[in-house]
Amino acid sequence: MTPRWRLAGLVAICCVLLAPVPIRAGEDKDFDVQILAIRATTANSEVSPELKDLAEKLSKQFKYTGFKLEKKAAGQAKIDKAFEAELIENYSAEVTPRELKDDRVKMNLKVTRREDGKPKTKLKTDLTTERGKFVLVGVEKLGKDEFLIIAAAVR
Repeated sequence: MTPRWRLAGLVAICCVLLAPVPIRAGEDKDFDVQILAIRATTANSEVSPELKDLAEKLSKQFKYTGFKLEKKAAGQAKIDKAFEAELIENYSAEVTPRELKDDRVKMNLKVTRREDGKPKTKLKTDLTTERGKFVLVGVEKLGKDEFLIIAAAVR
């Protein structure tokens, strides 16, 4: 083997050993999870003070003018283990961290609503976002001028 091939092999081995390793199922790490239930409206342009950091993103993503924080829930979850929170008007949400790699988090978000005593899934989706950043997902209309938005973050 020539020195050039030895060097190439050594570089390849170093790249494999130094590559970031994703955190996946079976690893015992707790993640901080936050879920926000937001009532969006076209009836006014008021924004809850707690949402001021998200106000611009909310306005760009949704065609509503007012945003009220209805419920905030925080807890911890491990990879592939859900954090569940009761929200508003019989809605609940589950956030399940799936993988952390290069400061990007893959998660699953499931929103259900209790109707006639039974849970009915309203939304189930896989999302990828920057660790600690909120991702915004519209769920459904709450009334004539209102809409439910869920914000979820995993740290």
